[in-house]
Amino acid sequence: MVNSTKEMKVAIHDLTWPEVDKMRDQVKTVIIPVGSTEQHGPNLCISTDATRAYKFSLRVAKALYPHVLVAPCIHVGISGHHMDFPGTITLRPETMISTITDYVSSLMKHGFKKFFIINAHGGNEGTLQVAVENIRTDFGIRIPFVNYKVLCQDVTAEIVGTKRVDHSGEFEVSDAMFLAPEIVREDAICKGDDGNFPLVYTDIYGKYRINYPLNWKQVAPSGAMGEAHKATPEKGKQLNDAALKRAVEFLEQFMEDED
Repeated sequence: MVNSTKEMKVAIHDLTWPEVDKMRDQVKTVIIPVGSTEQHGPNLCISTDATRAYKFSLRVAKALYPHVLVAPCIHVGISGHHMDFPGTITLRPETMISTITDYVSSLMKHGFKKFFIINAHGGNEGTLQVAVENIRTDFGIRIPFVNYKVLCQDVTAEIVGTKRVDHSGEFEVSDAMFLAPEIVREDAICKGDDGNFPLVYTDIYGKYRINYPLNWKQVAPSGAMGEAHKATPEKGKQLNDAALKRAVEFLEQFMEDED
């Protein structure tokens, strides 16, 4: 892992075209960050998922410099379930699929061959699955994608107290405090709602769930769930560092895979 420095420029939109051209032969993967523009209760800004996805992607790319570049973040995601809250903007799934496809098509024309989608919004998952399947069929390449919080689930289980669904809760607020403190509203941090999930079915171990679309306003009137008042930047660093380590380990293998 290469130590990051202020001189490393890994974001495509921070480079000139000759700089991108000069790096092109060294770059083995382009990260596409994907987030959302949706409410995060009183604790976090509407930009939270996009900001976290982008800044985490920069950390990954700097750790693997000069072999990874970061494409401009897709700031708006699939957020129809948050549309009761002012400021939220959502895409139609087909719009996101087309956008990701156009990113890949454009970058492939410049000689980039491998891509990795780093997502920070759970509502994007189904659409991303369809997008990468379509790209595999149309372009013959396989694109991995991940919501990076799953890369640190074991650490989360150890250090995050709440067991509830986290939306602007202890995990997200801790992560934001470390990655992007400017999006945290520390003077407004509060314990989130308990969550009202009607018609959710699980077995006694919580292993099986029937998905049932709900409006988030019904689930959590404040917009937030999870115990944000327990969040700290120290927890955020532990969580983010663990996710970074796993993402780097995966990409090191992915970049060497000839398939």
